[in-house]
Amino acid sequence: MKYFLSLSTMLFSLTIFAAIDLENAKQSGEINFLAVGRPAMIKIKGSAPAPVTKAQIDNNKMSVESSLVLNDLDTGIGLRDEHMKEKFLQVKEFPTAFLKIENITLPNGFEAKPLSIKDQPFEGKLTLHGREQKIAGTFSLSESLELIAKFSIKLTDFGIEIPSYLGVNVADTVVIDTKFTLSKKNN
Repeated sequence: MKYFLSLSTMLFSLTIFAAIDLENAKQSGEINFLAVGRPAMIKIKGSAPAPVTKAQIDNNKMSVESSLVLNDLDTGIGLRDEHMKEKFLQVKEFPTAFLKIENITLPNGFEAKPLSIKDQPFEGKLTLHGREQKIAGTFSLSESLELIAKFSIKLTDFGIEIPSYLGVNVADTVVIDTKFTLSKKNN
């Protein structure tokens, strides 16, 4: 009996401290961007299905890897989308954006019972247009593992030409936000 109790306690402990692998279904959520023009009356909004995301929680630390197919971006205007994808993002040469975030500190006990986290800072590395740059933003994570994140990028940091048409320029800074739900990965 003593052996059984020791074994079950050990197995229970291993279960609690085992890494948790998470992912999102591509149908879950979306990613949005906002680029403001100069003059500021022009606002270009776009969206795409949520990025394919894998996350791992281990010892109250979370790491995240996401990839977004840039051809999925849509502003609602076909000609603008064509120019954005072909001339500026050059999706034939650079079809995917990658985001990697490591060592997000989670509250103690999060692995056993997820808790809500609001507007916590994160840092990561974004690869876009063939260039990797550090980014910083904020994220929130609900008890049901709904993830909301927001960050900004400068197009010129990634070697992307600033779009301009008839004297109206898009600002260098683009705001990106995403919302989707993570679930335990089926191995």
